[in-house]
Amino acid sequence: MIEHKETNNKYNTEMELRQKGEIFRLFNKIAYRYDITNRLLSLGRDAYWRRELVRQVKIEKEHDFFLLDLATGTGEVMKTFRDVFPDYGYLLGIDLSEGMIRAGMGKFNNEKQTCLFAVMDVMCQGIRSEKINVVTMAFGIRNVSKISSALREIYRVLKPGGQVLILEFGLPQKWLKRKIYLFYLRYILPYIGGVWTGCPSAYRYLSETICKFPSHEQFSLLLEEVGFTNTGWTEFNWGAVLLYTATKPKESR
Repeated sequence: MIEHKETNNKYNTEMELRQKGEIFRLFNKIAYRYDITNRLLSLGRDAYWRRELVRQVKIEKEHDFFLLDLATGTGEVMKTFRDVFPDYGYLLGIDLSEGMIRAGMGKFNNEKQTCLFAVMDVMCQGIRSEKINVVTMAFGIRNVSKISSALREIYRVLKPGGQVLILEFGLPQKWLKRKIYLFYLRYILPYIGGVWTGCPSAYRYLSETICKFPSHEQFSLLLEEVGFTNTGWTEFNWGAVLLYTATKPKESR
């Protein structure tokens, strides 16, 4: 009972940070080692997950193709897209963390005409309705204060027939694998991430939000409630990571 209470207290503390809009300050602190920490904690699998996301992008033949990467962090999804499609489309990455944005901009010094970054809130993007072909988001939807509101904003900016592709952590569905993963989340990840970056609170936050995030069917239902169709997901690492896919209907409501 005491352990459960302590866990809830940690979770409540991290949720308070989210509600106050201070999460991006945590990410500012770890931006300088964010990419290498992700490689370390995922054993290099994070690059593979992003490649799988990019492989799902439906390339349109129209001249002006726009990809919007939300909670872009250091721009790794955009970089992966450019590696696969070096001369195609316009990319815009937005994030509230200036530290992350600065780290990402350095990866696109020679492509400033087609790859842009902006400090902007996922919840209020300032982008005109129905202008974006594809919206991507990797490990950021957990960090918004109201998931449904963020999904409605994604729906708004997408063109009819546009795609949304969201990578996010989840919990394995099988009991034993879930137990093993929860042990890793609660005891190993915060320790390694905290020691490596000097910011353990960021990785406690990461751990607790993963445990509470509505994954699998629950998240697909949230997408459908907003109006998306053709919803589905692909599991990686026993279901600890999921790639959600959905489409805005051509006749949008």
